[in-house]
Amino acid sequence: MELNNNIHNTTITGVFGDDFKLGLVKICLFSTFFVLGLIGNSLVLIGIGLNKGMQTSTNLLIFNLAAADVLFIIFCIPTTLFSFFGRWPFTDFGCKLAQFINHLSAFISIYLLVFMSIDRYCAVVHAIDSISSYRTTKNTTICIMALWFLGIIMCIPIGSLFTVVEFASPAAMYCLLRYLQPDASNFSNTMITSNTTEVEILPIEASIYWLGFVIFLYALPLTVIVILYGLMLKFLRGARGQSVGKSKRRATRMILAVILTYALCWFFMQLLFISNVILSRNTGHHFARHIDILTMFANIFAYLNSCTNPILYGFMSKNFRSSFIDLLCCHYPKQNIFCINESLRNRRMTENNYSNANNLTSMYCKSDYLVRASVVSHFSQLTPMITANSGRTSSSLSPATNEIITDVCIKGRQDSINKQSQSKSYNS
Repeated sequence: MELNNNIHNTTITGVFGDDFKLGLVKICLFSTFFVLGLIGNSLVLIGIGLNKGMQTSTNLLIFNLAAADVLFIIFCIPTTLFSFFGRWPFTDFGCKLAQFINHLSAFISIYLLVFMSIDRYCAVVHAIDSISSYRTTKNTTICIMALWFLGIIMCIPIGSLFTVVEFASPAAMYCLLRYLQPDASNFSNTMITSNTTEVEILPIEASIYWLGFVIFLYALPLTVIVILYGLMLKFLRGARGQSVGKSKRRATRMILAVILTYALCWFFMQLLFISNVILSRNTGHHFARHIDILTMFANIFAYLNSCTNPILYGFMSKNFRSSFIDLLCCHYPKQNIFCINESLRNRRMTENNYSNANNLTSMYCKSDYLVRASVVSHFSQLTPMITANSGRTSSSLSPATNEIITDVCIKGRQDSINKQSQSKSYNS
């Protein structure tokens, strides 16, 4: 997000305090982030989109995370590069639109990580129940669509808080929070760091914005994630955790690596926002240079995060690694596009087996009940059928049913033998 000049500063220094070499390094660095992030996340989108076998519930979340990173890269890095020249090149509507997309991508990214943690928790702790009840592609798609809708609704008013702000000394134009707009009637006493010692105090609305970003787009989601992974760790250390397969453990480690990377890369941005809140009550501070350095690190790590996720997928997932290699070498197998791979087939077989097991259990219970009822109330009608079957059991019935049939057969034969012996005695 274009945060070094857009939404963070209690001081507006831009590139005028940097020398030409430092500005050139920033441009080259951010351009590298743009190219790598766009290529890496595009590989993720194409790989999951073309490979039917990779379209699982977890990978659908990864697909949307890559889409959010692409939005972040396309709309944030170029606007930040433009700001190095000290002049916003677009209209006021362009400023609002850019900030709307920047905040939307940040919102979607962090809460998709929360959804991934919930998905991993269900896959590890409630493996059997979640397969057929919760962790389906249909439910995952509904949750993702709801998240995008909620993000759009929440980020529209946030985008409207930004406007193009002009400064006369030095001459510059930035896309900033409207609360940071200087008072035109007394322009010499503004929020810009200058030689004056009397500077306005920033409006309380700016501090509310910064604190809201820290709480709802960083601290609160990460707290939920920490709780879920703590419960998973407790489960894995227990006796039942030994039955969790290696594939689930690998997927859980990969998602955990993505979450830790996000938390580390965005930590500097949250530190910058908290610093702004603290310094907003005294904008005549002497920490402008420190804020500029913190701003640079915050932007570098925020952009770096959008490039690291595809690298993590490639190193920690065999499926993603093979998909990336196939796409880069331009020999993507057609069977991956039209067919279902073995992992998804096994997953669906597991779901079907679990469903069939429940149906068979219900069928056997019903069979046992019917046989027991027949034995009690219709023994006379059941005896000829049993005698005709000669006591044969069926492999399609449950053990309890076969045992009842065997007992009835034996008793029927004994009754028949007794009747025959009585008849012979009577005749004799």
